[in-house]
Amino acid sequence: MKQLLEVLQEIRDTQKAILELMVRPKKQRLRSWFKGMFGKKKDKNPATFSTPKRPEKTKKTVKKTLKKKTPSSEIKTEQLMAIPEDFEDTIRNILEGREPMKLAVFGHELKIYQEMNQWRYTGTEAFLVMHGFHKKYGLKKAILSKMENEVMIEGVAPRQTISLKMREEESVQEETVQEEIVQEATLQDQPKEPLIELNLQSFQAACIAVINEPMSPATFALRLGAHASVVCSSEISAKEFAHQCGIAKSWSLLKSLRTHVSDRVVVDGIGTAATIAPIDSA
Repeated sequence: MKQLLEVLQEIRDTQKAILELMVRPKKQRLRSWFKGMFGKKKDKNPATFSTPKRPEKTKKTVKKTLKKKTPSSEIKTEQLMAIPEDFEDTIRNILEGREPMKLAVFGHELKIYQEMNQWRYTGTEAFLVMHGFHKKYGLKKAILSKMENEVMIEGVAPRQTISLKMREEESVQEETVQEEIVQEATLQDQPKEPLIELNLQSFQAACIAVINEPMSPATFALRLGAHASVVCSSEISAKEFAHQCGIAKSWSLLKSLRTHVSDRVVVDGIGTAATIAPIDSA
């Protein structure tokens, strides 16, 4: 009986302890649990554990890509640079003998010119710095400040064109040439005086000169026209020549021959079928 009571008392104490644990706050329960688990180990000589160190992350070596410096970024305004040639000479050499070009195209042509002549620095900014301007000054302003009397910039941006002005000597020569051309044209328009006085004797002499063998009326007209053009110093037809020599316009060449040159020329037949021949060969 006594043993039974002791067992029941132990059961009661255990249940009481369990109830107390359940009633305590969560933090206290955890604290007592940690104390029960690790509190006894502190009294003993605990073995020292070395926590393994985390391996340090190896830093990746990042290669910096070096940007290629443009000539304009290397150029400083204060830097003294060798000038391959004068500002004005460069502009003249690019524009000489060329049609007006756009300003944007001119900047490209400037770079090509620099590369062809093996300049150390190329581009618009390098060109400006070489000649004492700030690299952001502007090529158009620089040209107008130095060559206002030689260079002409026309139009409205972005379609402005640049070209060399015509020099006074060239303009004088061009005007002289134009005047000479006008004078020559005027002289050509003016009828030249014939080499001989045109009359019936002139017509007779011309007909005798060209009729040296039998021929058709068409051949006679061609030969007489060519001979008359030489005599009159201008192109003229046979019929017009006969009229200027005093023969009526209504007369045909055959009638003119029969009337005025019958003693030296014989006309056989009528119209285009006729034959014209000198009397000696008839």
